[in-house]
Amino acid sequence: MYLTQLYPTPKTFAEREGEPFRFGAVCGVVLPKNTSPEMAENVGKLWRRFTFTASELKITESGSGFYAIFHTSGESGALPNAIQPGSYYRIRVDQRGAVVGAVSEKALSDGISMLMQLIVPLDLSEGREAFIIPASELSGEPSLAVRMLHLCVFPESRLETLEKAIAFAGFLGFTHIVLEFWGMLKYDANPALSWDRAFTKRQIKPLIYLARGYGMEVIPMLNHLGHATQSRATMGRHTVLNQNSRLQMLFEPDGWTWCVTNPETKKLLRELRGELIELCGDGGYFHLGCDEAYSFATCRECSKHSAPELLAEYLNEISAELEKTGRRAIIWHDQLLKRSDCDPDFKDPIVVCNSLGVPAGDTTPAVDLLDRRIIIADWQYDYKTSENPSTPFFIKKGFDVLCCPWDDSRNVRGLCESARTNGAMGVMLTTWHHLPNYIHELPKMANFVWQSGNYKSAPYTEVAALLRKLGDFNSYETAGWSDREVDG
Repeated sequence: MYLTQLYPTPKTFAEREGEPFRFGAVCGVVLPKNTSPEMAENVGKLWRRFTFTASELKITESGSGFYAIFHTSGESGALPNAIQPGSYYRIRVDQRGAVVGAVSEKALSDGISMLMQLIVPLDLSEGREAFIIPASELSGEPSLAVRMLHLCVFPESRLETLEKAIAFAGFLGFTHIVLEFWGMLKYDANPALSWDRAFTKRQIKPLIYLARGYGMEVIPMLNHLGHATQSRATMGRHTVLNQNSRLQMLFEPDGWTWCVTNPETKKLLRELRGELIELCGDGGYFHLGCDEAYSFATCRECSKHSAPELLAEYLNEISAELEKTGRRAIIWHDQLLKRSDCDPDFKDPIVVCNSLGVPAGDTTPAVDLLDRRIIIADWQYDYKTSENPSTPFFIKKGFDVLCCPWDDSRNVRGLCESARTNGAMGVMLTTWHHLPNYIHELPKMANFVWQSGNYKSAPYTEVAALLRKLGDFNSYETAGWSDREVDG
């Protein structure tokens, strides 16, 4: 086989006897009726890029089911148009063309992304364009139905970097993008919520359109407890209070945590949720954050309440409001766990737990008071095996759980295995401030997410070759995954 490695690795792959599918400067594809405009446009762009701008795809829509039939002009009728996928997606190629069959529009998008990687150029000279797709049959079947990628938008973040990450995630078969703005979205509710360099909604909408083109849902995220500064604690900024100190009463005294007994705080957060939901479009989830709430319930009013009861009441109220929009709340797990000498599972110092030294005290009893529609995002960054104890703990409590690794490939592989072993609903890869250097690891990470296996690292050269085909990154500043060639 004269192909590079395929990402994410398909479940089955076999070369077939016979001639390959040959095409030139023009190729046709029949997509299902009612294919979303975003997906149809994205398929056309991908085709052009994977044929090195030397072939155009003529798209027509016909029929029902989830099939894509690639053909040379006038030959689509000779191709099988009703193959049974038999898995998430299945691809069959012979001299007549290529057929991708799938179980959903998202699965069809993933199958088409795999087919693109099979294209082999023979001649890219103008007027002599020639390509083949080898006669073959392959299928893909992800072992986790929910495959999320969490992206932070910091003041230093570039739209091109976010575009690369979203395109890579979509191409590699992720199902959801979680967008968290760190003072970097201009809200209508209050200008102090955004730095002067923040992006407008108009600037962000193309990223959401791109995600939709790969069949991904965009999940809005807004911290509703800790991280209320919308800035990293280690840098000392506060998006709101550095710009309007009269808004102090929205927060606990140190500004790090929202004041959840203040009706104006709840009103503002409700307005912000509405803006983010409108921006991100249809979906089933909203990420509320809620990690590292060091100063929770420390103000004069909040401190009058039982910390776990106040936390549960606050989150349950938001969960009920989100349900009216068809969405479920996602929260980080750490306020609901404590390290205890009496519990061998949570005695290990690498388990991420709530700090019992915070002024409000122990919030972990809230776990038994929470609405079970709330999804627990379990972020255990130091586990390198599938033995992390927190995922089965929350599942036994009746919650749906997302395993959330960071940027160590052993951690990603271990928590993906934990999700599979314990029956978690899925995985959310987190990137935080490491995103630029995370991008070249995404093909390998996607393999861990899709299925069990000990996969080799993706060579930089192959990752770069894929990235060049996923967007028009044609300047020095936008090419690759770093904005420099040397440090210093």
